[in-house]
Amino acid sequence: MRALFRPACGLVQLVVAVCPGRHGAEYQQQNKQTTHWGLLSADSYSPGVNVDLSSYDCPPRMKSRADDAVHASRCRISGLMDTMHAMRIPSDHPLLLRIVDDLAANGWSQQNIFLPEALTLELEQECRKRAAEGELEPAGVGRGPALEVREGIRGDRIQWLEAGQVQCCDSYLELMDSLREALNRGLFLGLDDYESHFALYPPGAFYLRHVDRFRDDDKRMVSAVLYLNNAWLPEHGGQLRMYLKDDLAYDVQPTGGCLVVFLSGDIPHEVMPATRDRLSLTGWFRRRGNDLFQ
Repeated sequence: MRALFRPACGLVQLVVAVCPGRHGAEYQQQNKQTTHWGLLSADSYSPGVNVDLSSYDCPPRMKSRADDAVHASRCRISGLMDTMHAMRIPSDHPLLLRIVDDLAANGWSQQNIFLPEALTLELEQECRKRAAEGELEPAGVGRGPALEVREGIRGDRIQWLEAGQVQCCDSYLELMDSLREALNRGLFLGLDDYESHFALYPPGAFYLRHVDRFRDDDKRMVSAVLYLNNAWLPEHGGQLRMYLKDDLAYDVQPTGGCLVVFLSGDIPHEVMPATRDRLSLTGWFRRRGNDLFQ
């Protein structure tokens, strides 16, 4: 069972049953949680998710192109930019459902290759373009009147996304909306919207340990980080370090196309310094505010 209900103040309150994960590969092996290989994975990754094109509203030219490369009606789509532009991924896609299951069981999910390489590269280029044009600004800590830039705590530069500006960003936002629908269907979280920004950490920048939910505002329910770093190696640093059950640390390499999703108020984490620019799209699924939780 993914969720439990109990009455609270005459209303129905949702409590998601979560068991945060243990550290590293041993935990994943024992508990059958895996880091999956992609919504639209490259052919070189044999664990790739099979995509049934009959479930999508896909133009005939795209469907025939994919059918030429596979047997029957199932395929792995590798790096086809048109694919993401041409269709909206259904909220019951197996990969999205695995994310839901991971959150219900452990409070977090890691998908090593979530986007086609072409879309990941286009998002990376868009982030670099905005940075070069001076559009990314130093990120602050806190909110409202208490918001302030403190590079000793957080050193990234950000710009918030807005729909309708760039096609690659719109494709990403549409996919996140499909994930929002899947989370609502599977976990009854009442997620109302998704906010996201580009984030660029210059060499040496970091973000100290924190949680993503504000103390006086619990609208942020689920965090999602998509990495945009081409040819990233472990020696480059920049890991996302999550603190799971018993405060054991689990590191995620910020390799391009990797998506990490976790419960915003339950998983402390930090960003380690890197030796090169570290790019991501960081966002939060939010619910509407109400008196029950305030």
